[in-house]
Amino acid sequence: MEAKNCEANRYKRNSSEGMADSDVNDITLYQRFLSGDDSGLQRLMERYGNSLTLYIDGYLHDIHEAEDLMIEAFAYFVAKRPRLRDDGFRAYLYKSARHLALRCMQKKTEEAALQLRRSGAGAGERCTA
Repeated sequence: MEAKNCEANRYKRNSSEGMADSDVNDITLYQRFLSGDDSGLQRLMERYGNSLTLYIDGYLHDIHEAEDLMIEAFAYFVAKRPRLRDDGFRAYLYKSARHLALRCMQKKTEEAALQLRRSGAGAGERCTA
């Protein structure tokens, strides 16, 4: 448990990284990325990476899985290249991350249920909480 808290504290400590770029808004950075300048995406990942990881960890309670899904959320964003309004970048990113986290939780639940069925625990027995 202590190791997980240490990992989470590292993200909290570093969550303000990239904020020196606050004079450049998200849409400008995104448009730079769309025009072929990868530094725009890099700066967006620096700006939102840690806080997005903590957001996903709030659903999964697994910081390492949250890191993977943060990267997947940005990869999804890069692949889709959506058209966004001026204030839409952050909302789109967090909504995508939320859907990824919920899908991951559902997959884990389904895998656990399948494992229970295979082990025979679900054959007429009732689990009480």
